[in-house]
Amino acid sequence: MGGDLGLVVFRNITVADNANSGIEFERITLSPSLINTCRAEDLVIIGRSNGNPGRSTHGIVAPQSDDWLVTNARFYNF
Repeated sequence: MGGDLGLVVFRNITVADNANSGIEFERITLSPSLINTCRAEDLVIIGRSNGNPGRSTHGIVAPQSDDWLVTNARFYNF
């Protein structure tokens, strides 16, 4: 979903049947004063739905940096 992200909130996202992961982030580029302002919330991540060949092996691949938050994530069929 993202490479270098700054002040971003991903909200109310539903993903299913992805090849590697439901959502994936590489780096968060924020100043230390903005802790937990870049976040993903209210997620539904489905590893495999009925009748579809895709199958995620990971629900969330977290960034290679700190100061990132996930709230209210639901995972199905992993």
